[in-house]
Amino acid sequence: MFHAKTKLNVLREMVDIIFTLVPEAKFDIDGEGIHIKAVDPSRIAMISLDLNKSAFQEYDADGTSFGVDLEKMKDVLKLGSLDADVVLDQDEEANLFVIKVGNITRKMPLIDDSSMTEPKVPNLDLPARAIAPVVEIKKGVSAAKSIGDNIILMIDENGFDLTSKSESADEASLHLGKEDLVELDVKEPGRSTYPLDYFSKIVSTIRSPNVSIRIGSDYPLDLAFEIASGNGSVKYLLAPRVENY
Repeated sequence: MFHAKTKLNVLREMVDIIFTLVPEAKFDIDGEGIHIKAVDPSRIAMISLDLNKSAFQEYDADGTSFGVDLEKMKDVLKLGSLDADVVLDQDEEANLFVIKVGNITRKMPLIDDSSMTEPKVPNLDLPARAIAPVVEIKKGVSAAKSIGDNIILMIDENGFDLTSKSESADEASLHLGKEDLVELDVKEPGRSTYPLDYFSKIVSTIRSPNVSIRIGSDYPLDLAFEIASGNGSVKYLLAPRVENY
């Protein structure tokens, strides 16, 4: 059983983030909130998202899970303003997920989640971490898009660097020194190359003012940020492209 009520912008943020990787997702719901883990079909990126009970005005759940078509959910969430109330209900008898936005009621069949493998999120001990303003990271991504398909991320005692290079010697870079960062913690410097398209998609969904970036050398990227005004959190892992520097 599941019933909840929250603001449309909370759900749109959640759905937009997960939809960057998969069109369908398994919602694990308990008394503490909604939990979603997903990995993209190419197994290059993984997301773990928790939306806490505190993000809802009404919340009643006794432990359930079901699959949801995120594209259908995105469509119905376009029908109201960001501050509109949205009511969610699981109709177990009819096997439906019911979403009410204003005077609109949308019923959609639940997806069998038995084939949706829940990925194990590894706990990586990465040696370099920076907490950076999201607005600056988005600027760096915008500059990199016209250059190449990959980005190089580096964190050392001097700060954080994002660089994109092309074979024709075009280059764009972002440097954030210690004074530009919220936090810098470097046990040892880290430098890795990642696919720009994946990084760009997830960064575009971040509404939190800051993002935690953790890397090693040729290790997965660990991005972590808050959602729903601090009432939820996301961990995003992205596999590196191992190259000779």
